[in-house]
Amino acid sequence: MWALEGWAGNFEDAVKWKVGDGREISFWEDSWLNCDALKRGFPRLFSLSLVKDAKVTQLVVWSNGVWVWFLDWKRSFFEWEKPSECRLLRNLHRAGLVLGEKDRWLWEVGEFQKYSVSSAYTLLRRDREEDLSSVYSRLWRCKTLPFALLTTWRVLENRIVTTINLERQGIVVDNLLCCLCGKDDESHCHLFFDCRFDWLVWCLCFEWLGVTFVIHSDPVSNFIQFGMCNASGQVNEFWRVIWVGVVSEIWKHRNNVIFNWRKVDVSEVFVMVQVKVWSLIYSKSRFMMFSYSNWCLDPVVCMRLTIWCFVMWDCLMIVLGLCLFGRFLLGGRRIWDVFCLFFL
Repeated sequence: MWALEGWAGNFEDAVKWKVGDGREISFWEDSWLNCDALKRGFPRLFSLSLVKDAKVTQLVVWSNGVWVWFLDWKRSFFEWEKPSECRLLRNLHRAGLVLGEKDRWLWEVGEFQKYSVSSAYTLLRRDREEDLSSVYSRLWRCKTLPFALLTTWRVLENRIVTTINLERQGIVVDNLLCCLCGKDDESHCHLFFDCRFDWLVWCLCFEWLGVTFVIHSDPVSNFIQFGMCNASGQVNEFWRVIWVGVVSEIWKHRNNVIFNWRKVDVSEVFVMVQVKVWSLIYSKSRFMMFSYSNWCLDPVVCMRLTIWCFVMWDCLMIVLGLCLFGRFLLGGRRIWDVFCLFFL
């Protein structure tokens, strides 16, 4: 499961071999020389090795108080390959094998280097949270309903209750297929981005917004790239609200199909996205300079108009503040009263 979530590499970095006699350690496959696995550090030599699955103890002999290495190759080395062999042998002479002592795993996380579930969970989550911190900061700034934000967060974290996730938790599921297309297993990537039904919903949205877009199957990557490169940050905030709206409406429609026996309807989801996003802008914005019909006809112009109103309002507040400040400094002269009365 860690491998599926992209955490296997982090876990492997935290577990190292404490070298003993080399009976348990794979010479080429394991990381045991305080570096990466030898097959990745010396790929050319690995391809020439005759015994790729050998243990360390099979390739070394204790003789006259020193470890002597015997490595079998398919052929003699070319001149340009010999430096790699010399570098490998130098690393092997510093291996520090201990005769009569067993190999053991060493956990390198935590103060006492002792494995615990808590330290493993902290390790597995740490890099993930650092990578997604900027994504979540953009997500939580979206002016939308808490339910939609929570649903989106669960999709990005793969904590949405799909049939695949239910099966991973040991829950018996009669049918793993997606209820919207009936062709593939219902994973979180498929349900929102790979499904034929979802693809039609996204295409309607792109056509409505007047853009062309390549749908990325990974939710995080899709969220990051959804927007306009030449647009302001405020415009892209509106785009993220639309993205959140599409994801939440797909999830709601999926639940209606399963639990309320509703028919699969692409147009219904698309129309609900338009309605929900427009209603959110209407409720969150102090300025609504366009109607729902205008929003459906040209959403990009409507978004820019709303941002322009915000900018004008900010400028008005700045001028009003300057007027009040000037009135205070000049002892309440009548001209400042006229200005303040006008702007109020």
